[in-house]
Amino acid sequence: MPALSFLGTCVSKSDAAAAAAAGPNDTHHHTLLSSLKMSGFRTLEQCAFHPASSTRAFAIINQQNTKSPNSVPLTGNDTNIKSVLLKGIKDLAASATWMRLPANSTSTTTNEQAEALSTRLDEVDAALEHRGLRRGVVTELCGPSACFKTQICLNACVSALAQPTGDVVYVDTSRGCSAQRLRDFVKGAGVAEGELARVSVARPADVIEVLRLLDDVVEHKRELALLVVDSAACVLAPIVGASTPQAAALVQAVGLRLRRAAHETGAAVVVTNHAVRGPAASRHGGDAPLVAALGQAWLSAPHTRVMLTLDSATNALKARATVL
Repeated sequence: MPALSFLGTCVSKSDAAAAAAAGPNDTHHHTLLSSLKMSGFRTLEQCAFHPASSTRAFAIINQQNTKSPNSVPLTGNDTNIKSVLLKGIKDLAASATWMRLPANSTSTTTNEQAEALSTRLDEVDAALEHRGLRRGVVTELCGPSACFKTQICLNACVSALAQPTGDVVYVDTSRGCSAQRLRDFVKGAGVAEGELARVSVARPADVIEVLRLLDDVVEHKRELALLVVDSAACVLAPIVGASTPQAAALVQAVGLRLRRAAHETGAAVVVTNHAVRGPAASRHGGDAPLVAALGQAWLSAPHTRVMLTLDSATNALKARATVL
């Protein structure tokens, strides 16, 4: 799992005894993280990857480093800021229980919250172990274009609204969730149109806004039935193409927050992703199996992946689920 995380979570996982037991260098890093948090940095991405914020972050780090005899002051062009920040939370992040939530576990044991949300498509429900989108875990809908990914997300919204309680948060990066389209789905399912008041739709412009939204979902601790991110690829694919450690860290940070949201809210979390042909496609005439986009950094994000394809002869939807 990635070392990047929400600063408040990392600091709260450590106490003075744990820091002292870890040794003087780790104690220094804990102090550094606390200083950054008190200075207004909410995420490590803000500290390490935002040029506008880096000058202030450098100043805070240098101030703290004067208290450590083996530290060398950083300059404005020193890329070691990233390694300093990553080292500061590596051990703490590894100890966070919500990062290692098993695929067959949920954050709640009540019957209502353990109930799966139907996708309202028999092919997809049949592929899923619990015949629906299980609460407390992250389910990825993966496939090429025109494979019903957004329709399944909207169907899941209808299933959540058909229940007596529970809100829906729809993070619409693909701009596929119009008010009229969702209203049509709700009316077609016989759900009262007034239940749409339980739906909040957000349209973030970039990955940083997505991270902030996911943090807000957890912080507000609302009674959440469903969280949808449609799609992860829309905001992450452009930075994945950069093939840099910073890009990989941001991809992993989104996956981390999705798992955290599932665990701490008990909601069903659904994220859509593109599918691409694997490297073997060129050697097999384009017939290589489809694989999820976003690369290795994304592999640990979902608990369950549903690969969606269309039958070449009948154009019927096919779904294959894999527990990761």
